Amino acid sequence: MAGLGGAFSRLSTREKYLVGGMLVVLFLALVFFVNLWLGGKVSALETNVEAERASLANIYGATDTYVGQRAKLKSSRDQAIANEKLNLATAIAQIANEINLESIDRYGNPEGQKRVKAFLEFKGEKETSLTKRRRNSKNQSTAGYYRRSQEVTIKENATFNAIYELLEKVEENKSMLFVTGLRLERSRNHATRVRSGTIEVSTYFYKTDKE
Repeated sequence: MAGLGGAFSRLSTREKYLVGGMLVVLFLALVFFVNLWLGGKVSALETNVEAERASLANIYGATDTYVGQRAKLKSSRDQAIANEKLNLATAIAQIANEINLESIDRYGNPEGQKRVKAFLEFKGEKETSLTKRRRNSKNQSTAGYYRRSQEVTIKENATFNAIYELLEKVEENKSMLFVTGLRLERSRNHATRVRSGTIEVSTYFYKTDKE
């Protein structure tokens, strides 16, 4: 250091300014490159933070969906358990009793308002297991679940509008009722009325000890 100091003191004033300027330039260049390197590191960190934030948002979104699906699955299972004692004919009749239509006689003369229930006849229910229980079966996801179906005959002169309203209300019912069959024939004399027809309404229920 003493040698460098001596050498510097022997320089002329002009040379001292040149050396000092070079040192300042080197110092500024060093600071610039250090800041550039740190800026790159910070930019990379910010990019990683944004990526992690996006990943967390996706995870949280998936969690909400998962929780919602689990809640829906539990709700459906609870309803299936409750449906074990559900009488389909009674459930359909209650819905049909809320719908009115203008009745006519065999000659087409108005007879006044009647409930749709008066135009329905119920046959026996059918129950079908959704799975065949086998020993050592690996797929037990449907074990204990059954389908119950009710066929309903539609009498002559029921209106199409009333029957369609009945079908909509059946599907909207909270007891997991589904229209699984439909056949309607139009009346030859009255285009807006049914000559004959059948509908099938089904539901699902759960019972672990049913054979």
